[in-house]
Amino acid sequence: MQTSLVLALATGCSEEIPPVRWTGASLVYHAEPSDTVCGGSFSLQDAYVRQLSDLLQVELDQPIAFSLLGSGALEGFCDSDTAIGCEVESDVYSTRRVHFHELAHAVAKRGGVHGTEAFREGFAEALSNGLEPGQPRIPIEPVLRDFAYMDEDYYTAGLFLRFIVERHGLENIGEFLRRTSRDDSFDVVGRDFLEVLGEPLTTAMADFDQYPSCPAWSNRLAIVECGLAPSPWQGTSWKAESAVNCSDEDVLGPLVDGKSLVWTTRSLVVDTPGEFIARTEGTVEGDATVRLTRCASCWDALDLTVLPGREKQVALPAGRYYVTFIKELDKAGILKFHLDTAGSTP
Repeated sequence: MQTSLVLALATGCSEEIPPVRWTGASLVYHAEPSDTVCGGSFSLQDAYVRQLSDLLQVELDQPIAFSLLGSGALEGFCDSDTAIGCEVESDVYSTRRVHFHELAHAVAKRGGVHGTEAFREGFAEALSNGLEPGQPRIPIEPVLRDFAYMDEDYYTAGLFLRFIVERHGLENIGEFLRRTSRDDSFDVVGRDFLEVLGEPLTTAMADFDQYPSCPAWSNRLAIVECGLAPSPWQGTSWKAESAVNCSDEDVLGPLVDGKSLVWTTRSLVVDTPGEFIARTEGTVEGDATVRLTRCASCWDALDLTVLPGREKQVALPAGRYYVTFIKELDKAGILKFHLDTAGSTP
């Protein structure tokens, strides 16, 4: 059972949150001075909250508080002893330095964007970091009727929410979720779905069978990464590099899951579709890679990983993409990524 991402309730204990480490326009970040937190975990999560608030037309009367906690302390705030994060009264408590899923819950609650458990969790999953491992997809009807807090329920709900966002737009989905609440019956939800979005929920569910399954990384709405100003091409080549230094304002992490990984992102636009050579260079200690991802959904996902010293040929449709540079915390080296039109001279 996946309880790590459950929207939890406060337990009423007297646990203390860490001191304020960073303050932005939309986010106040609490962490102990000894905790390693990369610069982008502050500034880019602040940007995430601001951008999602704008998309949902939510006015924040005060910044959202994000508290980085150890697993033991987290139990004092989240209604689950296996949680990695929760949202309580529009504040976020997490063992992760970066946690878009819980921030999505916090922004939604500030704007009166509710929904049943399936729609609430599917909404947050579709706007998450996309870092959860792939899960089995299950039929959508039992997920919507009786959300079971299993990994496959989260995954399937996230796919469905992204599917209906593609179909109706995020703003309209937000309006639909404002009309519904946690305890609404399936019939009540169906009525509001029809009134707001103009089609029967059962029709959307039937059409969802045609929506492809893809990893959460490709299904998610990457509003920060895909909202970056694109870096320019130099003729038929696009190049970017990064030392992925944790102290930099554009570096997120570290994500501790066996290894402490840090990452940063650059954006680009492909104007003309074609064949391209993607190449990663650089001598980097430890594990490192560069990942090219299309700003898309499961309908037209593209996710290419290129290790240092390797190259791959790939067909790229026109559109917006983002490149993620990933390496281990405190490992030396610079990652360089090149994208060249096939047949051109690098």
